[in-house]
Amino acid sequence: MFQHPNSRIKVGIENMKALVIGIDGASWNIIEKLKGMQIFSKKFIKQNAAYGVLESTIPPWSIPAWNAVFSGVKPKKMRLYSFIKRQGNSLTPVLRELDDQVYIWDLVSMHDGGVLVVNAPCVSRAISVNGYFVAGFLADRSRLVFPSRLSKILNDYGYIVDVTDLHPLTDEEYLEVCLRATLQKTAFFLELSRRAKWRLGVIVYTHSDRIQHRFLKTRFSFVEKYYEVLDTCIARLLDRVGLDNTVVFMISDHGFKIPKATFSMNTWLISRGYLSINSISAKLRVVRIVEHTLSNSYVLLTAARKTAKILRLTLHRNIQRARREPTARMNLLRGAYMPSEDGTIYIINIADKVRRVLADRIAKEIKKSLPEIKVHRVAEIYGAALNRAPDLILESDSLALSVDPALPLRLRTMRATHAREGVFMAMGSQRVVNLGFKGYAKVYDIAPTILYVLGLPIPSYMDGHTLTKIFADNFIKHNKESLIKITYEKARIKSKIYRALVSKVLSRT
Repeated sequence: MFQHPNSRIKVGIENMKALVIGIDGASWNIIEKLKGMQIFSKKFIKQNAAYGVLESTIPPWSIPAWNAVFSGVKPKKMRLYSFIKRQGNSLTPVLRELDDQVYIWDLVSMHDGGVLVVNAPCVSRAISVNGYFVAGFLADRSRLVFPSRLSKILNDYGYIVDVTDLHPLTDEEYLEVCLRATLQKTAFFLELSRRAKWRLGVIVYTHSDRIQHRFLKTRFSFVEKYYEVLDTCIARLLDRVGLDNTVVFMISDHGFKIPKATFSMNTWLISRGYLSINSISAKLRVVRIVEHTLSNSYVLLTAARKTAKILRLTLHRNIQRARREPTARMNLLRGAYMPSEDGTIYIINIADKVRRVLADRIAKEIKKSLPEIKVHRVAEIYGAALNRAPDLILESDSLALSVDPALPLRLRTMRATHAREGVFMAMGSQRVVNLGFKGYAKVYDIAPTILYVLGLPIPSYMDGHTLTKIFADNFIKHNKESLIKITYEKARIKSKIYRALVSKVLSRT
């Protein structure tokens, strides 16, 4: 059972460590409903943490939110806005861009600090660091760990990267896999922590996001069950690291909400003449409506999953085919297109001058005819329109956004989705953390705050600010913030060189 340290313990700033516990999609509106928890309880949080709302990026999705958390910079500087990027007149997934950033583990490593990272969700491969690194769900499975000898330990654990890798069918199986993966990641982090000396520890739990997408609206008891296990896992982590000379940050990349309905944005764009595609057959429309109805009826979906299990079939292949089919059949010609449910809209195959006019016209019409949807221009958020960035970004408190142009405008949905208000907590000795403080922060404030805790210089390129109000006066008095002037481009070059040197040295040993 986790016990908070005695507040009289003297803190040595030069020996401070930071542990970041990421909980994908953690949201105060969910945490406040949980009962019987040790860590996730109002009493514990108020007595043992500085806490508050952590505002995510726009859009509030894992990319670019996790990248902003661990880099301390805004999407514009990272050139990351979504899982998709514009490349000429086409759209492609971001991969190389994920790793072409300077993350907090790079900075700590370059200052000779030990690093231990498990399940980093914002990279496409394991990164060479001064310590151990395990990449997360976006990574190439053949390049998951650094150093490579960790692969054997991972295999011994039967390590599950993501629930989608296993294609479980029933709700019970889905929950079981998420619980098992969460316990594995905790055990693996604890195992590595015994093998390595680290100043920065990072562990991210992404299965909370999967559980909330699937069960938040229909089976909250499953969400509670997941948090019960996560609660015990975090208590084990806190017991192991202690809080004498460690500040523990618990953060989420975004929050969650329960939409009232699904709105098919591409269908709306087509109906208004803003998107031109090949015609969609009546047969495909019927199939897609039936599939959507099935996936949003709890009784029918449960029966289908159990039937599929009995017949030893998997729905995953059919679901993936169904997801690809509208895009494959659409044969996009030109116009405004929303490629992902994150709400980003790209205008393709249109001259730049016309593109800007069209974006303005669409934005005005959405504001006028769709009051439930908030529309952002990239220039309004990031200060300038950029070639890779989407032209518009949509948000809604009451609607989930669908990309399928074969669906009607509005349909019922069971799937919960992302919200901008996430969670942050900072725990530590009373001589370090201003326990009970309640405030507001942004995702890119986390990285400079971690550097501050470790007594390392904060790069001038970071867009975030040190959250000094979450710390005790005595700690602030003895730990002056230091800055280093450097551009993000120069930091990128230094980071690439350092990673290459670490890999080269390790290959020789």
